[in-house]
Amino acid sequence: MQTKGLQASIIDGEKKEKKSKFYGGLIKIIKPLYKTFSKKYKCEIIEKEEPCIYVCRHLNMHGPLTTLKSFKFDVHPLILSVFFDKKSSEEHFRRYTFCKNGKRNNKFSVKIKFFSFIVPKIVKSIQGVPVHRNVNPIKTLKSSINYLKKGESLIVYPDINYKSGYDEISDIYDGFLILSKIYKRQTGKDLKFVQLFIDEKEKKIIEREDVVIYDYEKEFLLKKQEIIKKVNVL
Repeated sequence: MQTKGLQASIIDGEKKEKKSKFYGGLIKIIKPLYKTFSKKYKCEIIEKEEPCIYVCRHLNMHGPLTTLKSFKFDVHPLILSVFFDKKSSEEHFRRYTFCKNGKRNNKFSVKIKFFSFIVPKIVKSIQGVPVHRNVNPIKTLKSSINYLKKGESLIVYPDINYKSGYDEISDIYDGFLILSKIYKRQTGKDLKFVQLFIDEKEKKIIEREDVVIYDYEKEFLLKKQEIIKKVNVL
């Protein structure tokens, strides 16, 4: 009996390891390098037994860069679809990230060329979920649900004003919350939303109490406000 129990434990451990590690080779190289040469943040977040959705402020890329480098397990970030393609990512960088006085940057730029080359490779290596804004969200929802059903967690940075900091309360895009309804319909289980707060004073990532939407139609607005509060206020 003890032998069988040990074998079962080993199998469960192997399944856990397989679930926890799915990043590609490129991100496995970049992540430790970036972590070594950037500010250190304490992260004691332990992977949940059941898949969940982590929610964090974007903070003009500070949220994604800090959480993804600090997690000791792999998660699928929801990422704007333009960053999965070299041409569309370059257009985004020219129109928004590296624009000149609000106008499209039409000049040749090594920086823009480099980022439009490397970013699509990184988001694919990290197995991100493409978010298709202003179009049918079915692809995003299907990909997200498929990962959750495999036991793999997601992380989303839903600020509407992604450049805003903790000095202002940020409203959020709320489309990802419907995943709770779909997940429960397909699995019979409740999906947890885990709020994260990046404490700059203590240089650590804080995990807040889970939010669960038990009845999507009745609780949507209340739970959305609860999530906004928990990702904003220390």
